[in-house]
Amino acid sequence: MSSYAFMPAKWAVTVGNDIDYTFSPILRPGDDQIIGDRAFYSPAAVIQHSNFAAALIPDLFIHDERMANALDLDAENGLLSAPIISYGFCGYEENEGHCYHDVTMSKRLDPPHLKYAFDLFLDANCPKKSIHKRVARILWERHGSRKTVSIGHLDEIRNQRPEHRDSNILSCALQEPDAWAALGVYCQGNQQLKKGAKAVINALLDVPKFDGLFPTRFDHTKRAWTNSNPSINGAYYNTSECSRQCCWMLDWYKLVDDDERILDFCKEYADFLVDHTPQKGNIAPWFDRQGRPLQALNLSSQASESALFLARLGAITGIKKYIGASAKLLKSILKTRVFQDQTLIDINRRLSVHIRDPHTGAPPLSAWSLLLAAMSCMELYESTGDRKLIDQGASIFDQLCLFQSIGGSSSESISLGMLANSNTGICPDIELTALFAWCAMRYADITGISEYFSRGNAALKAALNACIDNPLSSAHVAAIQEIINKSYGNAYVHVSKRWAVPVNGARIQNISFNHGGISIRITNENHCPERIVFGGMRGKTYKLNINKLEIIASSDQMKSGININRH
Repeated sequence: MSSYAFMPAKWAVTVGNDIDYTFSPILRPGDDQIIGDRAFYSPAAVIQHSNFAAALIPDLFIHDERMANALDLDAENGLLSAPIISYGFCGYEENEGHCYHDVTMSKRLDPPHLKYAFDLFLDANCPKKSIHKRVARILWERHGSRKTVSIGHLDEIRNQRPEHRDSNILSCALQEPDAWAALGVYCQGNQQLKKGAKAVINALLDVPKFDGLFPTRFDHTKRAWTNSNPSINGAYYNTSECSRQCCWMLDWYKLVDDDERILDFCKEYADFLVDHTPQKGNIAPWFDRQGRPLQALNLSSQASESALFLARLGAITGIKKYIGASAKLLKSILKTRVFQDQTLIDINRRLSVHIRDPHTGAPPLSAWSLLLAAMSCMELYESTGDRKLIDQGASIFDQLCLFQSIGGSSSESISLGMLANSNTGICPDIELTALFAWCAMRYADITGISEYFSRGNAALKAALNACIDNPLSSAHVAAIQEIINKSYGNAYVHVSKRWAVPVNGARIQNISFNHGGISIRITNENHCPERIVFGGMRGKTYKLNINKLEIIASSDQMKSGININRH
């Protein structure tokens, strides 16, 4: 292996006091654990102290699969009073999601030549805790962007599913009443599914409430709503699950049926959150049947879902107290939970890690918490116009990008675009990946960063292909696909930054930007392109030439989408 010591300006940097930021693809609580190449989503070992930063990035194009590769970052190595960062050949065995160093491993090679390569990135003037942004850019530019990230047409992927998928999807949605699944079921298009989806929403609206709180689990044997997690003593209501249900009910309200009962239901629950959010903004994730917070479980990172719900409801209703409560929650999350908290308790995602990685000092991170915090920043920005929220959200999103697979020969089992649900293991998450796609495209729209849109496209394709045999995941991904279709059509064009990305089966053959005009040639092998959505407009009107069709459109028309087939 090739190793380097991180000693900026010859200072002896040690874990705990001096290191401001570290990242590795997976945490290793055991002494004999290594970062094997099977754990590579975005393979990079990253470290930063003050304005000094270093990153070792394996080159996946030069990767000899005849021998196992491993990456290492060890701040407590026993050799130097400085972190050592390494990469090279190292045999290992896998067990329970971790890679264990196998010192006895040997292998005869013919011919006896092995090679590996990597990039060593050094920066002596890096803004504090920002090295992850640079590394995410490098990884995607060299690996992810070189692959095809345009997804095929949705109908083609749907046709790959088993014939009995409709009944399975509906059965799953009814088994655990879920507004997210209900929206996906409705988007399948079958009349039976649409009827069943409406029944799920009506059932959720009729759930028994306590001061705005409501149970989120249904016991089919008892034919009654029950506590959210029977295994936790005294826990009956879970604000994370309640907020998630309400978020997707609001999307149902916007996309399917603007039923005023949905807003009344959500506002009653939001009022409970507002009344029970302390000044510090640390809403309890669990309440007992009498509506009392359970202090023992207050360390959870799940408050992000409540911040997102309040921001979304505030954007729809314009009610300032919901926007203010969301901002208060988000401030607490950004300050203590997203990057700085040493304790991650995320019961819904089955993550429970109480210590930092002893090798690197890196804290456990929930990709779900990062995603929800980034989405909350974006939702609040759209309500307030505060650009600082986008800067904060984009920084969180860049951290999240290191959980996304960039593909490559060392990670063939991990589809390009798929995300891990945390840095505590290497388990991919379909629903997380789909939500990431939606979030990435929205950040691309706001910031003008084309990489975000390409990442979103890759994530959507990975989620669609991964959920073919999973009915509930299929419903969840279908809901997000519908939202993305309505938001970005078959292709998205960012005018001020001058880039375009296909979304749903389209192929952009060429595009040119002139003063006050845009010329674009777009095709589709199996379907006629239907709609092009534009963003980043600075002018009021533009002259568009689309497949030799010339029209003059306002920026509002372009933002909502130009339907090609109607002209």
